[in-house]
Amino acid sequence: MLRIFDFGLARELLDVDLKKDGTYRNLTKMTGAVRYMAPEVAVGLSYNYSADVYSWAMLMYYMLALEPPFGFYTEKMIVERSCLGYRPTIFKRWPLSMKEALAKAWDGDLKKRPTFLDISLVLKSELNEYDGKNSGSRSISGATIVSSDQDIEDARDVTTRDMTEERPRA
Repeated sequence: MLRIFDFGLARELLDVDLKKDGTYRNLTKMTGAVRYMAPEVAVGLSYNYSADVYSWAMLMYYMLALEPPFGFYTEKMIVERSCLGYRPTIFKRWPLSMKEALAKAWDGDLKKRPTFLDISLVLKSELNEYDGKNSGSRSISGATIVSSDQDIEDARDVTTRDMTEERPRA
């Protein structure tokens, strides 16, 4: 089982800091890696849990595309462009539900982003679909997920990227 986490910058969100608009006061700006940072965090606006949803979308993009979002941009360029609504290119070959989840999760309006419960349902649905099509191992957008030692051996021969597809442009 793969688990990704980093609680180095985490802090408890207290109800006393909750504002009427659903965001929290007293949160820091420019906290974390700029490449994955929600625009509202980068410019110091109030934010809430949905900033983590945006960050998840950027991380998921990296996992699916096998390249970082805004790969060749400087930190300043990333902040400027993300605030203007620029987002990485979503590849045609990705499952529709993942494309939709990414587009919603990195929406510029933090109130329009899904919850992590919504995202977990999409991910579970994708895994269930692939479980039904393949036994033992399954491939999600080029990355092979293996469930046995034999699958690991078989996966070594799998090409993880379709190099004929047009690459995103910065």
